[in-house]
Amino acid sequence: MNLAGKITVAVVVLVLGGLAVLAATVVGSIEWSASDVSNLGPTPEPSTEPVVESVGEPTPEPTPRDPKQAAAWAIGCDDFVTVGRYYNGVKPPRPDRGATEYASGTVTFTEDGGVDTYTVAEGDTGASIGERFCVDYITLYLASGVRQGMIHPGQVLRVNG
Repeated sequence: MNLAGKITVAVVVLVLGGLAVLAATVVGSIEWSASDVSNLGPTPEPSTEPVVESVGEPTPEPTPRDPKQAAAWAIGCDDFVTVGRYYNGVKPPRPDRGATEYASGTVTFTEDGGVDTYTVAEGDTGASIGERFCVDYITLYLASGVRQGMIHPGQVLRVNG
């Protein structure tokens, strides 16, 4: 790849990354205020029915550590992990969330049950493949040697680098 091509890829990666962070920040900043709740109507009287206590301690609601994790949670992933880079040095096996209309290719698995490779099918898109495996599709492309963001049927992508 010539220098202009490398610069173009770098700029595209930076712009898309910035847009993803911006979108996650906006989505994460939406909150309910007290005035929103007051419009829901009168507060019901407390019940006189006996309260059944649950066994064990209540689990606190988790808080995402960053906008990238919040965006992953929004689509049902535990986390988005870039290929070859893992949070706190832990390499979790990538899940397969199942085939979709735009990510219907063939999957191979590692010994620990995580996804190893993905063979692109006709009509697949990078974003859909990334969502299927909870992987950042841009680095999925880079780790797999995809040039200029173009994938083609039959191409094998590394998912668990």
